[in-house]
Amino acid sequence: MNSLVVEDDATQRLFLKKVLEKYGTCDTAENSTEAETLFRRSLEQKRLYQLVCLDILLPGKSGQDLLKEFRSLEKNAGILFHERCRILMVTALGDLKHVTEAFASDCDGYLVKPIDPTKLKEKLVSLGLVKE
Repeated sequence: MNSLVVEDDATQRLFLKKVLEKYGTCDTAENSTEAETLFRRSLEQKRLYQLVCLDILLPGKSGQDLLKEFRSLEKNAGILFHERCRILMVTALGDLKHVTEAFASDCDGYLVKPIDPTKLKEKLVSLGLVKE
């Protein structure tokens, strides 16, 4: 699995990277600018991400804005619905407003910090990204 973690908190970013590297390669970005660059490059190089873990509160564009942008980039690149990456919103904001907005923008799941590695794996299994 090829994944991208977009998280401004270094501890959370390294934790998610360590967990996800058990399943394949994992790139990281600490802000929206880095994330946009990596996501665009993955599309240009046909090295698509299967998973993006995206924090909502980021320097620059919010995770909600990046979610919309990533979906638009996939659509413009001709990525079919079943081929697009799975995007998990990873945040301390578990309120209904943020959850609803994320799902309305086509996220595939929502995890509230602190992340439990077992729950993350369960989510990856339910999305068909890894096997039990």
